[in-house]
Amino acid sequence: MDLVKDLQKQYGWQHAKMIDDDIIETDYGLKRMRHWDDQSLLNWHINWRDHCSRAPIVLTDRMIRTKEKDAYFTLESTWVTVHDEVTKPFSYIENGQVLGTLIGLMIDYGLKAETEINRTKREVPDLFTLEKKIWRFPESFQPTLRNMVHEGKRRLKKAKAIENKHLEEAQLPLLDPLYHAGQARSVHGMLHWNGSTEYPEEGYASLSQWLKKQTTELDSEGLASVLNQITEVYRAFPDHQAHFLLAECLIPYELEAISQIDPRVVSEETLQSMFLQCKLDWDESKHIVEGIADWLDRRNQSK
Repeated sequence: MDLVKDLQKQYGWQHAKMIDDDIIETDYGLKRMRHWDDQSLLNWHINWRDHCSRAPIVLTDRMIRTKEKDAYFTLESTWVTVHDEVTKPFSYIENGQVLGTLIGLMIDYGLKAETEINRTKREVPDLFTLEKKIWRFPESFQPTLRNMVHEGKRRLKKAKAIENKHLEEAQLPLLDPLYHAGQARSVHGMLHWNGSTEYPEEGYASLSQWLKKQTTELDSEGLASVLNQITEVYRAFPDHQAHFLLAECLIPYELEAISQIDPRVVSEETLQSMFLQCKLDWDESKHIVEGIADWLDRRNQSK
């Protein structure tokens, strides 16, 4: 059967036209198709989208139900889901409470949900291997890189100590990876979050990196509003999960790109650009680490 006609039959659309491989124009607005090869992964994503949608504050790109009330339909050897395609960008400015609601719901689901599913975990940068090849870099870069590796080791040691301490009493959540600011869209004044189709990630690696990138729009009080709202949604957040997040922000992922290159085959101009980006990322990490640590200190003092 023709895919468009199949979609019309499944969802009761009178009009449907393919815009590209995944976007459909319908009499109910633009829709996006997603394809799934693993049904356990699909079920995890259906449930997390349903759990993390809390109108009138946060919406997720939930699976549109078919006429038979199913969240998906089968197409050959895959499962297909359909979602609203929202195009209006979301402003992060002064929306810390909204973002905190989404993150709190994600953490809550990630600690309760069925764990018999594949998951990913980001590897930390190999600083020892990087240290051994510093001599390959131009001499002008070596002092800066040595300092970064030294500080990176210190940060990594502190992160491991924090994580190990709290792993004695708590577990890391499974979170849908957060990739970029564009996952947040706006519909009727609400945050509309576009989830991924990836396996969930154990821990806070992508969330920490995503939060760092929002520091240009979230000052210290803005970050505090995010953390406060996470706690409103998931009450136990300050006890262990906030420390896990702090530990992840300490891990020197900024050095990952530099650690993976061979400087002998990279131009000095490219190296200069990489070091500049590393410095910017380093400053973002410092900002958010200080913000989370200060927030935890203030909470402890108020007890």
